[in-house]
Amino acid sequence: MDIHTQNQTNTHKQGSVHHVLAQSYFLFFVAVLVGFFMNVFFPIKINAENPPVMYGAILILIGTWIVVWAQKTSRKGAKDRFEKDTLTHHHFFQGPYKYFRSPTHVGLTFLVFGYGLLANSFFIILSTVVFSIISKIVYIKREEKILEEKYGQPYSDYKKKVKM
Repeated sequence: MDIHTQNQTNTHKQGSVHHVLAQSYFLFFVAVLVGFFMNVFFPIKINAENPPVMYGAILILIGTWIVVWAQKTSRKGAKDRFEKDTLTHHHFFQGPYKYFRSPTHVGLTFLVFGYGLLANSFFIILSTVVFSIISKIVYIKREEKILEEKYGQPYSDYKKKVKM
């Protein structure tokens, strides 16, 4: 079995990048649900007199912008990544990917955290932090392993340049 076939077999065992991403994005939905239900039973407010609505709205806008920017950049660069012979770390170093290896996760964290501020809900914010950490440890790690197997040294070089 050649190295390419072996890498594809390993990738299929772990799932595709899109499958892993879908699971991690679903985790943010779960964070909102957990936070919402905890808030129903234990309504702890962040600030009862002056809810941080403006900060929440700003974070929602920033998070949405990062997610949209990341998705557009990812789609635009997808055809370049099929040319594996000419692939370098610069192919990954575009748009928000210059700053974050997983900008969609960053955007979703901002978005859900902003929703927690907007809802003035301690538990939505707490669940966002907890589920973001779980996503980073479990799903982003798995995603990056698949990408390293798929793209090899260019992706490893990219990871060295972009730490987050």
